[in-house]
Amino acid sequence: MNRRFPFPRSVLPGRSFLFARTAVFLALLSFVLILSLTVRYADRAAVAALKSGARSVALSNRLNETARRVFGLRTALAAQQDSSIHIAVSLDENLLFLMRGNRTIRTVRVSTGSGKEIERFGKKYEFKTPTGVHTILKIEKDPVWVAPDWYWIEKGETVPEGLTWEERKFPGVMGEYAFRLGHGYAIHGTKEEGSLGQYVTHGCIRVGKRDLRILRRYVKVGTKVYIY
Repeated sequence: MNRRFPFPRSVLPGRSFLFARTAVFLALLSFVLILSLTVRYADRAAVAALKSGARSVALSNRLNETARRVFGLRTALAAQQDSSIHIAVSLDENLLFLMRGNRTIRTVRVSTGSGKEIERFGKKYEFKTPTGVHTILKIEKDPVWVAPDWYWIEKGETVPEGLTWEERKFPGVMGEYAFRLGHGYAIHGTKEEGSLGQYVTHGCIRVGKRDLRILRRYVKVGTKVYIY
């Protein structure tokens, strides 16, 4: 044992050991450099993908909006070509037009779908007024609203179990008349005339009391309703 070195020479940094340590250091440095470059390019690729995805979503939204407007124009054009008494509803303006041919008999401010969406237990509810050409299938005097499950879900409440059909009924909230369009949608009256002109309904078209009575004089089962 050499006094200058209190440890055996086998554990001292000889040339071979220094060379090996240098090689390991260079290998680690190369690995870190490659990893850094990989992360950098991965980040760039991720950002590019996000931008591309955003562009795709934006393009998809624009295409959907364009399709909606084209469909709306076609519906409005169909209404203009209808020579009989009919109803046209502009969702952009929240206006209902009682028409005979291309002549407007009366313009009515209405409320339409809020566009709100809720989901519960995997079931999705969309409160939108359906566009397109519809037909009045039934006219009810003093209609009674039967509350669906979303009435409670929207308020954050649990749907009561075992409710009978009678227990779901709410008389008086739909006004004096309801012109049924099918699939749960209707043109009907409202107790909240202060909300007319707003997007607040669950898809139906609400009309004030006086205008509803005027509509009743003109429309019948089979009258066309153009919503655009």
